[in-house]
Amino acid sequence: MKSLSWLTTALFLVLLRWGAFVPLEAAVDHPLAAPPAITTFQTPITPTLPTGADADRGLITFANRCATCHGDLGLGDGPMAAQALQPPTAVGSADYLATADPALMLSTIQNGNLGRGMPGFGAEQNSNPLTDAQIWDVIAAIYELPALSQPLATAVVTGEVRNATADEAVGTGTAILQAFTLEFDEALRLEQPLTADGGFRFELTNVPPQWIYRVVVPSTGLEFSSDFGRLSAATPELDLPVTTYNTTRDAAVVAISQLDVILEFTGTTVRVNELYRFDNRSNMVYVGPTGDFNQGALQINLPPEAQNVTFLRALGGGATDFAPADEEIQATAAGLWTANLPLGLGAGAMRLVARYELPYERGTTISHPLPYPVDLTTVLLPAESVQLADEAGVWQPTTGQTDLFVRYQRPPLATGEPLQISVVGFPTTITDAEGNLIPNRDPQQELWWGAAVFLVALAAVGLNIYRWRTATPPIAEQDALLQAIAALDDAYAQQAIGRRPYERRRAELKEQLLNLWEE
Repeated sequence: MKSLSWLTTALFLVLLRWGAFVPLEAAVDHPLAAPPAITTFQTPITPTLPTGADADRGLITFANRCATCHGDLGLGDGPMAAQALQPPTAVGSADYLATADPALMLSTIQNGNLGRGMPGFGAEQNSNPLTDAQIWDVIAAIYELPALSQPLATAVVTGEVRNATADEAVGTGTAILQAFTLEFDEALRLEQPLTADGGFRFELTNVPPQWIYRVVVPSTGLEFSSDFGRLSAATPELDLPVTTYNTTRDAAVVAISQLDVILEFTGTTVRVNELYRFDNRSNMVYVGPTGDFNQGALQINLPPEAQNVTFLRALGGGATDFAPADEEIQATAAGLWTANLPLGLGAGAMRLVARYELPYERGTTISHPLPYPVDLTTVLLPAESVQLADEAGVWQPTTGQTDLFVRYQRPPLATGEPLQISVVGFPTTITDAEGNLIPNRDPQQELWWGAAVFLVALAAVGLNIYRWRTATPPIAEQDALLQAIAALDDAYAQQAIGRRPYERRRAELKEQLLNLWEE
């Protein structure tokens, strides 16, 4: 059984080809999954680490992979510490770090320490391994842990709110300061009105330095967010400006810069995965035709006969940062769906996956109109017997094909033009319920082969009957020997056989003939 790697690879390459996704300038409904780089903590001990080791990235990894045993601050008091063979090392203590060897720490994290119940996180030890770069990030973070155990006596978060559409300060409204733990649980929420010049200032006391902060400003039914930031003893003041935008109901600002269609087969159906990369080509947030995105903003068309429809929404820029979005997208008519989500600014402002199934038996046509113009449309098929039926020659194969799939693309589509993909052929492999590729038996082909074998067998029987009826009577054994001797003599006379083999074989035949006569 072969793992279904072609679809995963295809999806990854599609998202990779979309390039570096431009972040939402409006930061509408900003996810809490991937905060940007933030200020590094003051380090009490200066180890020798590789260039590029990032403590901020390492703190996230430490919280996800290490804190369960070692504790959030590395003091050996994690929730699983009591179940360990020996108490976990207090890697976050200044005493431990004073004599720690970074190279030994790297080896221990890679290979583990069975005597102490420490698992390995290297490629040979773990099904979800950490790379060397990730491990060095964790080691850099460990050296920051002592500073994280000391609360900040005082700290300040300030910023200014500006409306980029009108290019002016926002002098009315409320600023909301949120603080999150490394696990992104909300730990603090403070509110204050904006000043006349759009400013805000939050003064904090006795706060943990490991918290992550952002400022949110509600406006026109939306929430606009700052970047994420972190306070530390070295940087007790944090500036988190917020940019807001006006809204628009004009659908002309929406475009699909790329639509990728990936097909996979399940035996009786074809599963269609449509990946949309939506752009907002204006300096305003698109909120739908009614002005209230909760009543539907983006429109999505699918074939009316689509079955088992589900949607996924990208939460970040990675190939795997997708989450179910069925609650945010609803059907409004046959083949018509709307996303109750505002569309922020820029290229790739939102990425959605529409997944559905259609009946398939040696061919089908996928067809539905497109509500927005599409710059580039591609189709990815498994590299097997299934092909596109394209009489008009619209779809053209692209370069860079692989053994897993073939890719086709077509010219841009205008608003309202139909997306039409006709597929023919019998898939030689299908996807099972576990996502594995398995061979697919063709009943029709097997019937043809069975009929062919039957006809061949029937012909063989008829030939044998014919031979039996038309065969000449068998000659006596002594006559056969005489004929064999005569043929041997002819061969020798024509020098087709040497003298010694001729004499030896003639003697054998004579002896057999004499034995018959004596009987």
